[in-house]
Amino acid sequence: MGQTAAGSVGDESKMVRLNLDIADLSADATYYVPVPCVGFLRRIMSCIDGVVSTADVTITPDLNAGTALVGGVITIATANSAAGDVDSAVPESCPRLVVGDYLKFTVAGGGAGGSPRGHVVIEIERD
Repeated sequence: MGQTAAGSVGDESKMVRLNLDIADLSADATYYVPVPCVGFLRRIMSCIDGVVSTADVTITPDLNAGTALVGGVITIATANSAAGDVDSAVPESCPRLVVGDYLKFTVAGGGAGGSPRGHVVIEIERD
């Protein structure tokens, strides 16, 4: 596993990317994404469409609603936030993913203000 020119962590030829769109990051909510392949979670990235004006937003992942992914939490800070801001996290501990698993993303920071839309990209390196 290494850093590629494009900034991905892992072997680019084996990378599968999943997308999660969040209509309103200011609303606390939970989202579920099914795992379509066998492999390892390498990185989670987010991008916002507008300002987060009142409180930081966190996006906390776990596996199958029970296995916390250490180092996988994304914090979207209010300070200097603007449309196009990108944040990322590289989980330090994640068991091998298999088809049928799911990733749960808990968004917190209700009242973050501005009702920004968010986009999350999940990178899985296939075995």
